[in-house]
Amino acid sequence: MVPIKKGPDTRHRADVHLSLYDAGLLGLDPRDFVRCVPFITEPRQVWRLGQAVPVPLMERIDKAVSKEMEMQEYEDSYSRN
Repeated sequence: MVPIKKGPDTRHRADVHLSLYDAGLLGLDPRDFVRCVPFITEPRQVWRLGQAVPVPLMERIDKAVSKEMEMQEYEDSYSRN
């Protein structure tokens, strides 16, 4: 689960920007983006998209989440020393 941020907003290294096609299909603004940073939230705060997320976008999101988790682990390794 990753948050969809309303753009424009401050950018993060783990942001995945939507193509015009993806934004239109999902009913989002083309300036919106997916923040691929793992987080914890209450189930009542989750907003479900009415459409299925296209496979190429889901693959980009999955790759960005994995990369961000690796980067956070790398950064945390310095704070443990």
